Amino acid sequence: VVDASEASTMPGVAGVFTAADLDGPTILQGQVPMFPEAMLNRPILAIDTVRFVGECIAVVLSETPEEGADAAEAVSIDYEPLPVVVDMEEAATDSVLIYEEIGTNIAADFSALGMATGVTDDSFFEGCEVVLSGRVPHQRTAPAPLEPRSTAATWEGDKAIMWMSNQAPHGVKGALEPLYAEQAKGGFQVIVPDVGGGFGGKIPPYPEDALLPWLAAKAGRPVRWFETRTENLLAMGPGRAHVHRFTIGGNKDGNITHYRLEVLADSGAYTRLGAFLPMFTLIMSSGVYDIPNIETAARSVVTNTTPTEAYRGAGRPEAALTIERAVDMFAAEIGMDAAEIRRKNYLQAPDFPVSTAVGTEYDSGDYEKSLELALEAAGYSDLRAEQTRRRESEEVVQLGIGIATYVEITAGPAPGGAEYGKVEITAEGKARIFSGSLSHGQSHQTTFAMIAADQLGMDIEDIELIQGDTDQVAEGVGTFGSRSTQLGGSSIHRAAGEVVESAKQIAADLLEANVDDIVLDHSNGTFHVSGTPAVNKTWADIAEEADDLSSESNEQTKCSYPFGTHVAVVEIDTETGGVTLDRMITCDDAGTIINPMIVEGQVHGG
Repeated sequence: VVDASEASTMPGVAGVFTAADLDGPTILQGQVPMFPEAMLNRPILAIDTVRFVGECIAVVLSETPEEGADAAEAVSIDYEPLPVVVDMEEAATDSVLIYEEIGTNIAADFSALGMATGVTDDSFFEGCEVVLSGRVPHQRTAPAPLEPRSTAATWEGDKAIMWMSNQAPHGVKGALEPLYAEQAKGGFQVIVPDVGGGFGGKIPPYPEDALLPWLAAKAGRPVRWFETRTENLLAMGPGRAHVHRFTIGGNKDGNITHYRLEVLADSGAYTRLGAFLPMFTLIMSSGVYDIPNIETAARSVVTNTTPTEAYRGAGRPEAALTIERAVDMFAAEIGMDAAEIRRKNYLQAPDFPVSTAVGTEYDSGDYEKSLELALEAAGYSDLRAEQTRRRESEEVVQLGIGIATYVEITAGPAPGGAEYGKVEITAEGKARIFSGSLSHGQSHQTTFAMIAADQLGMDIEDIELIQGDTDQVAEGVGTFGSRSTQLGGSSIHRAAGEVVESAKQIAADLLEANVDDIVLDHSNGTFHVSGTPAVNKTWADIAEEADDLSSESNEQTKCSYPFGTHVAVVEIDTETGGVTLDRMITCDDAGTIINPMIVEGQVHGG
């Protein structure tokens, strides 16, 4: 029972609302419709049952944040306690049911859905000389962006306009516009200005976002909401939250032949993106290794905790950590050096592209080269010698050396697909580029302008990027999954190339020449007949003759599989347990680096 009578009369308070007061949308539908409906559809304000700490129960509409916070303290809520389960392994036993009407806490069994191979019995490892098992917990991780979630909404007649700190404005529009279909006859615009970090947790809309257009209509004026850091840590979707159990098998000579991975994922109280992400863990389960026999299984369960979302790598780092742990244990068991066992089992560069035992098609890779470069930079031979010396002399401070090689899947047809890009030439002979991907620290303005400038022969100062506005950008997917340059940049590159071809036709007409003889001088952005640069046409000349000099593209859909090796060196005080990081060496496959300064900045940033 919610009693808001006192709060409603406090200074500056325009109203206090619960689910019973909503005469608009009450449910925010989940993004991945593969889960039971009760788990999938999240109440905008709790209806009868509160399932986790951080769930929205009531909203205070006030003139100032301070007045709203004071009024919120005066809202009285009478709870009837229910059985609680916050541990995913306990939840998997169904000893406490969060949704009694469903009869289980299992939101998805990926084997039953055909998204995992399923596991057999111990006979799977028959013939292996060495078999080891382990459990690897992947703790919940708060995205903790510099800017917490924040949203504003207003109405211009029958058009809803929202401003958000978000990674995927078109996705937000797709989720929220149907909720206001009757009211927003004039359109539903989502604008994302500069964003202070996202990291996956800002991909979807949240109940607070869904509520704001209703509040703005109720108030008859713009409404703004932003969360405190405490609220952010309570209610913004965390990442990870897996428990992995693995079994690895092979021969005493170091040849790994069998691997089994069983994933349990904590969805939280509702099935959001995090409930789906074991799919990525499964398809990347073999890591960088040529393991012919692999079994996988995964389940997502609901618990009385904050619903999980994507977070930096979103299922793939979990796969890498677990198999790297398994390989290290295997090496220790047979007494083989951690670097040597990796060399022995890597997929080999001449064999690419390759299909792994779980059916994932890797496009390229040279894992051994990344290992050798990292080991050389770390001074690996000297480190091992020093480690041996300290162990033999039983020194208090010992040396630890960790090696991990990973492979990532970026962009991809699932769930990201293609990304939208458009290039148009203005009447002044400058360019505007439009991208469905938007920047929250990745430097889209510079990178995308450089890509377009290279194609168009323009200065980057003459190129304007339009992003983060669903009214100005026709479509888009968003910024996540290491997809922006690969997909969004490729679309801009292709669209710019098509604009150049259209411009050549116009230049040919103006110069009374065959279009096949027209070239673009990229040094100054002029078109001329090959061999006669003195007689030329500028982009402004071309634009003057063109009704519409633009092109759009969203055809690039393929995944890529970048990789790398990390070497960590630590000192461990065996008396106190204190660990000090001595050095961290990384070798990463960055592909084509468009702007080295930006890449260096991204390395510093994360």
